This record gives sequence, C-alpha cells and structure tokens, in this order.
Amino acid sequence: VIGGWRSISFGGRKGKRGGASCCSAAYAELKGQDRTIETALWPCGGGTEAMVDSPSISGEPLNPFSNHALRGLTFRDKFLYLLGLLFLFPVRLCLVCVSVFALSVAANLISFRLPREPRPLTGWKASLLQFMQKSVLPLLLSGVGVTSLDITGEVAPSNIAPIVVVAPHSTPLDIFAVLYAVLGCFVAADTNLKYPMIGSGIRALNCVVVKRDTSKSTSAAVESICARAKLAMESNDASETGADGISGRWPHLVMFPEGTTTNRSCLLQFKVGAFVPLVPVQPVALRYSWGASEPGPNNSKTLADSDSTNNGSKHRLDLSWVHQCDVSIYQLLLANMCSWDTCHIEVEFLPVVYPPMKPSHVLDSTSSLLESATGTAAVSGGDREAARAFSEKVRESIASRLNVTASDFTVEDMLLQSWALRTGLPTKTGMVEYGFLKRELGLSLPEAKALMKEFASMDADRDGHVSLKEFAGFLQLPETPKVRQLFEMYGGNASRDGDDGEGRGVSFRDYIIGMRRVTAPVVREELLRQAFKMLDRESTGRVKKDGLIAVLDKLLVRVGCDHEQVLAIADKIFDEALAIDVEDSTEHSQDEKASSMLKNTVTYAQFEKAVERKPQYANLLAMVMHPASAVASTS
Repeated sequence: VIGGWRSISFGGRKGKRGGASCCSAAYAELKGQDRTIETALWPCGGGTEAMVDSPSISGEPLNPFSNHALRGLTFRDKFLYLLGLLFLFPVRLCLVCVSVFALSVAANLISFRLPREPRPLTGWKASLLQFMQKSVLPLLLSGVGVTSLDITGEVAPSNIAPIVVVAPHSTPLDIFAVLYAVLGCFVAADTNLKYPMIGSGIRALNCVVVKRDTSKSTSAAVESICARAKLAMESNDASETGADGISGRWPHLVMFPEGTTTNRSCLLQFKVGAFVPLVPVQPVALRYSWGASEPGPNNSKTLADSDSTNNGSKHRLDLSWVHQCDVSIYQLLLANMCSWDTCHIEVEFLPVVYPPMKPSHVLDSTSSLLESATGTAAVSGGDREAARAFSEKVRESIASRLNVTASDFTVEDMLLQSWALRTGLPTKTGMVEYGFLKRELGLSLPEAKALMKEFASMDADRDGHVSLKEFAGFLQLPETPKVRQLFEMYGGNASRDGDDGEGRGVSFRDYIIGMRRVTAPVVREELLRQAFKMLDRESTGRVKKDGLIAVLDKLLVRVGCDHEQVLAIADKIFDEALAIDVEDSTEHSQDEKASSMLKNTVTYAQFEKAVERKPQYANLLAMVMHPASAVASTS
C-alpha cells in the first residue's frame, strides 16, 4: 500500500501519445425510398442494427451506460477479495479517514472569513491549498485503491487556457485525479453550500456557484462561466502571481462536458456550456487500467477490451459509475479497496485548442456574450452554433488521442433507457443516438418519449422490434402488399413468405426516422381535406358513418382488405372521432356536441385528430389516392 502511494508522482511525465480516430460515418437507407439518411457514428456501420445485432470489439453492442463489474467471480477471486477485506481494507480505510479529515480541516481554515466576492487566494491560504493538493490527495487516492497516477503533457497557464475540459468521465475518482494534476475549480450548485465538508471545499477552491432552483439557472450558469473565463484571461498577469505560481492566480475552471458518467467505451456529445465563452480550452484525456500493464494507447482498458481473462477468470474490475451498473458506487469502491490488482490512472494534458476565431477577438466575443445575456437565452443562435463546432473540435482531439469513437450518444439516451424500462421495453431500445436525431430531425425529448409510448403499443412481445405481424395488427389491417410496402419504408424487411422471423423488424430508432421522414410529410392538411371531401358526399361539412363505410370499402379493397375488415376499421375510426368530440373538442357547446352525437356525424377537426392517432393511415391513403406522389413525397 505504501509503495503504491509513493509511486504516485507528479513528475512522472511521459512522451506524447499517438493514435488515430476511430470515428467513421455510416449510412442507413430507409427501404422503399430513393434517398439515404446519414446516421450517427455506429461503431460497426449499418444503422440501428449495427448497434442491436452486430458485435462491437468486445462482442457486445456498444452501450456507454453499462458496467457489469464483479460478474463471473470465481472461487479464487472471492478468496482474494476476502483476504483483501481482512488485510488491505483496514489499512486503506485508515488512509481515507485521515486524508478526508485533513482535507476537511484545511478547507475550513481556507474558507474562514473569505470575502463574499470570489477572488484568487494569496498568502498562507494558497500555500496550504497547494500542500493539500500535493500531499493529502495522493493519500486519499491510495486509500481507495489507486496504486499509480501518471501525468503527461504540459498544463497551460489559466490566462492562456482558462477552461480545462476532461473526458471521459466515468467515476467520482476523476475529480480527485484531475485536482491532483491541476488545482482548479468547478461549477457547483448553491444547494451544496449547506453541507459542512462540501460547502467549505467549494469555497476554498473558488468554485463557480450557480442557482439551480430557478427557470433561468441554465443561462445563469453560462453567464457565470463566461465571467470567470474573462476574469482569468484579463487578470492573470505575471506580476500578480506569487513565487509558487498559484498565489494570486485565478484557478482553471475544470469541467466534464459529457454531462454524465460513462464506461469510457466512447465519448458522448459534449454540452456546449464550457465552450460558449469561446476562449482557448485545454483538453484532458483520462485513462484507467487494472492489472500489471500500464495505461497506454494500445493497452488502456476500456469496456471494449476489459473482458480479457486474468489467470483464466472472466472477472474484471471497473469503477465506472453508470446508469446500468450491477452494483452501487460504494460496492465498487469497496471492491477496489480490497483488490490486490494494481489500479493505474493517467491524466494526459493535450495541446490547447483555440476557438474558431482569431485570439485577439476572444475577449471581445466574451464581453459581447455577457452583454447579450438575457433571462431567456444566454447566447444567440450564431454564438451557440460556434460553441457547438468548437466543442466538436475539442471532442475529436480527445477521441483521437484515446482511440475511441466520438459518438452521437447523449445524456438523453440514458434517460430514454430509463423510459424504455418503464414501458416494458429492453434498455437497448433507448439507445438511439439522440444527438443525431435532434440535429437532423429536430427531435425533442418529450417527443421521443411520446413516440416510445406509441412504439411500445406496437411491440406486443416487448423485444424492442416491431415485426410485420405486429405492425399490421397495430393498424388492424391484413399483411397486404401495401402494408408490407409501408413496413419496409419504416426500415423493416419481412420475409416474402410471411413473417416467419427471418426478416428484420422495425427498431425504435427506425420508427422515429420513419415517423419523421415517411409519415410526417404525408400527414398534411391538403391530403386530409381531399380525403374528407371524398367522404363528405353531401358537402355538409360532416361525415356520416355509412358514407365513411362506402368510401373506405372502395379504398381499402385496393389495399387488400375484405368487406368485414372495412366495417371493423370504419367502426373504430368513427367511434374514435366521436370520442374526440366528447372529450377534447372545446370549439362547440354542449348542445352542439349532443346534436353531433344524435346525428352520428363527425367534423373535419374530429377526422383530423382521429387520423393523427394512427398517422400511418395517411400513408395508405396516399398510396391509393396518389401512388406516384406518395412515393415521391417520402423519398
């Protein structure tokens, strides 16, 4: 334990690392259409199915939110953990207790009688903070089982690169590892100030404190980041810096732009908050590995290669604290504290990345951002687009150095996984690369949740895919050629001899793209009014049930339905339309509603809402009424 603690040295710098980016663009073609849609970066290519069915490097679908640590424990593994619990854990627990106590006392001393307005630390407080960084943090890391920590690259001064972005973020240990490498501050919620140890630590580190209990919290956080970056660049002159290089200098603002923790198998899309100031940013790449090998470009263990056997055991230890984890973070830390394997962390500082403008314009841009900040939006659309492009540039530099994929997964993918479980679907259903769908299709999270609810009503067997049989059953139609054509336009590919399981079902990602690219362009007022006009043969502005049956009998026979099926479909559509009149319509009085029920007729507004509940009917109507234009509109 002591030898591992002593091996943690700040001076152990290594040479620059190489590595090429593994990012590659894949294209998924919506079947039955003449165009292709550029998909986000599936690791194996081939659209949604590459994620669902094709193996990744580890033989499993790429899922950055899963960690199956402590699986496959053999008798030998359990025996070693028991020995570690008896001999290693007590010593390491003592180190943790001593270091936490020392950090708590130092934080209270430093934060005592600090001015309300944040300012750089000077004098003995700055020296004490630096001493705790160099002496006590290694003790804490050693106590939780970290045996070596290497720092590579050069840290740029905060007046050159005031913001440091760290990725990938996988465990709370990232914070302490980065703090040991660079004494920086973070963005913290004001609610954390009330906790004794955490609050004093936030004040001692000069963290940017924001209020998160208001509707303007996001814009306030961005404004605070811009203000701190501007202060760091304007005030950190050499004359203000003490002999230690820290006293009187504004600390770096350290941020984890992914917004959540992952298993390091890929990089999520970065949040743009750290890049809105459009000031130079220094990327930091984190590597973890367990075992005898040192972290490196070819042997750093991520989810992709951490399933390698160790003395015949399939057990692996990974401290990734993610959404789909078999155990809690406390159990992961306990296992690491009881493990006899070495735990290596490497913090690599990459070259500073400059924003897409001349350096002389940076501060002017920051000032304009602060002046234009309002209560509803902190930055304009153009500034946000520039920040987005800047974040992608920084993300690509980290992904290239780590040799991992810069994916289109976001925090929303994790939320959709939770929503999938609540609707009874597999968690993989929510892995849709939300960043791509939002960018290309304008999809919002509430819309994605609503579409998942519709998709769950189709997926009868809850396997995450809708078969042709389930698709036709949802529409209450037989598996006719027209229904099969629409199914294939949604990305499905059923067997021509029937849905015997040999074809490809429609995934949730396919369904989202199909609804936006196939159905949404067809569900337009012109087509619906034309169809309603055909139903309203007496031009009264209302449709009777017998008229609906007569017209549908002519149309749906061409789709492949018999008369009994037409009657069932007409009854359902008409009953839904009448229910909409009673429940939802606010345009008519109660007398008009009662009159409508007595007349047994529906209006155009009712008809439109009934079609919106199953918009795929509009595709079938378009195929029958305008076969050529239906294909052209979807292509």
